[in-house]
Amino acid sequence: MDNRKPTHINPMFRIITYFKPYILHLCLILLCYLAIAGLNLAWPYLNGTVLTDKILGRDSGYLTEWGLGSDQFILGLGLVVLAMLGTKLLSLLFQMVQGILSASIVPNVVAQLKSAVFQSMGRLSLSFFHSSQTGGLMTRVLSDADRVTSFFTDILPRLITNLFTFAATLIIMFSLNVKLAALSLCMLPLLLFISIKLFPALFHMFGSRHRAERNLNIQINDNITGARVVRAFGQEQAEISRFDQYNQSMRTAEMNIVKYDSLFHALYTFAQEASSLLVWSFGAYFILCASSSGMKLGLLITFAGYVTQLKGPLDFLSQAIRFWSDSLNSAERIFEIIDAVPDVVEKKEASPFIIQNGTIELRHVTFGYDPSIPVLHDINLSAQGGQMLGIVGRSGAGKSTLVSLISRLYDPQQGEILIDGTNIADMRFCDLRRNIAMVSQETYIFMGTVAENIAYACPEASRAQIIRAAKLASAHDFICALPDGYDTIIGSAGHALSGGERQRLSIARAILADPKILILDEATASVDTETEKAIQKSLEYLVKNRTTLSIAHRLSTLRNADMLVVIDGGRVIETGTHEELKEKKGTYYKLLELQTKALAMKGLE
Repeated sequence: MDNRKPTHINPMFRIITYFKPYILHLCLILLCYLAIAGLNLAWPYLNGTVLTDKILGRDSGYLTEWGLGSDQFILGLGLVVLAMLGTKLLSLLFQMVQGILSASIVPNVVAQLKSAVFQSMGRLSLSFFHSSQTGGLMTRVLSDADRVTSFFTDILPRLITNLFTFAATLIIMFSLNVKLAALSLCMLPLLLFISIKLFPALFHMFGSRHRAERNLNIQINDNITGARVVRAFGQEQAEISRFDQYNQSMRTAEMNIVKYDSLFHALYTFAQEASSLLVWSFGAYFILCASSSGMKLGLLITFAGYVTQLKGPLDFLSQAIRFWSDSLNSAERIFEIIDAVPDVVEKKEASPFIIQNGTIELRHVTFGYDPSIPVLHDINLSAQGGQMLGIVGRSGAGKSTLVSLISRLYDPQQGEILIDGTNIADMRFCDLRRNIAMVSQETYIFMGTVAENIAYACPEASRAQIIRAAKLASAHDFICALPDGYDTIIGSAGHALSGGERQRLSIARAILADPKILILDEATASVDTETEKAIQKSLEYLVKNRTTLSIAHRLSTLRNADMLVVIDGGRVIETGTHEELKEKKGTYYKLLELQTKALAMKGLE
């Protein structure tokens, strides 16, 4: 299990560091929003006080202040209309500039976040991926980064702008009429109290939605990658039922969020409408019944316009709470991966090391995927450079675990593993992995051409070297029969190839890597007898002059091994050559007898 670095900083503040290269862009975006807010503030004043009270009210003194004659009301009206039109056009212009600037930032920051998550996943140990599922990880890489970035590029600038608009509007309202301004804010304390109370529940709901989305993605991934198994066992309807179940959970999670969102919106709308109704009611009273108040119709229209202006900030505030909850959830999940510490780490003081002979030695090695439940117990064994060491045992005995430790995919809890007398924990990953190649029964073919798959461990290889490796792996003939030969695109899981063809590509990949140490983990277990014979010929070439650790399904293929190790229950119980172990008539002998009888019954031996 990978550890987590302690996180002392709110993840949303940590996200800000990804925007440092775009400070100028963000400042310009904020200025655009502030300009839009300022233009919006001017509109109610132009519409109410200027247009209604001054121009339509034929206030000649006001025209004189503009430098117009007392009878030039039509010209004044035209100027006011142009000013009002100008505010709208300028507002649209600033919106366009803001949109262009946002578009120049968002893709870059999203790409940086996704890259950071992907790079962190690349550093993590295999234990992390064993405890995580593909669909859940894809959700973090793809969806969460988009949600977090959209908050900072869209929601946060608008939040600042709306807060500025809210504050400026209140100042103007109180300067116009203190009593009406106080009435318009009477619902605000209640809104703030309810928002604070509802936020934890909303945050929890976004977490529930993520889990539902993750399960849904996992289900989809399982059905795509396991399509053959689903159809082979006729489980299509069962899988549809499973999908419906996860889809229903996703729908329920979304509906719960929508319900809360609707509740927020309803509360804020009620507050807005109540404030507007109070302003119009008391404003009308001041005009009709309290002439000493000095309230005019134009002033009331202006004030009502500013009350309506509060609708935007309040509406946005109700949405911002939702976006904040969603983004905070996503940011926490992103940094869970970025902060994850791998179990297997390269020492900072590790120096370059050249493996010469490939001698392998395990000293008192104990290991368990769960440290409290050992899979291997006090393993001691060695293989000299250029030797073949055969590893045999029943299923689940710990054979594959053993060879994974030699590749340092995991670190033992006790003991040490040495290559050419040097502890592999003191080696650089690049030196160790460059000199070890593995051919296993679980051959993965990446999305790309045949040539790219063969050259995966050696991208700089020439076409001639790739073809040579393919010929030595007995893969050249079937590759040439493909539509585009070595340039044929094969699927991410190699679905277009048979098991034997995938295995031969894996062998060609290992031949091209030219390692000092070769690990064969059931390399022919999943192919037919005829294909196995062809692959064995390729393996005979591959093992020459290399230290080879071979786990074989068919024990007869290990007869020529220099040394055999029998593992049972995670312990080495027998060692010796094929002949020596036969004479002992122990576990190896019994396994060999059982397998020989089984193969004889099938006519395979």
